[in-house]
Amino acid sequence: MGRRTLIEKRFGEGHPRAKLCARDVEMARCLHDEGLTYRAIATRLGVSKWCIARICRFERRAMG
Repeated sequence: MGRRTLIEKRFGEGHPRAKLCARDVEMARCLHDEGLTYRAIATRLGVSKWCIARICRFERRAMG
C-alpha cells in the first residue's frame, strides 16, 4: 500500500513561519482600534503593512 503521513495543522505561534506572538497580534489589533495606521503598527512590530492589515481584518490569526 501507499505511504501515509500524518499532517499536522499548526496555527498562530505554533506555526513555523509565525512572525508575531499572540500578545503582539492582540496589541496590533488594539493599536488599530485606537486609530494607528497599519504602517505605524507594522513599523513598531517589525513586519510588513500587509501582514498587519490581514491580522487587523481577522484574515489571519482568527483561530489563534
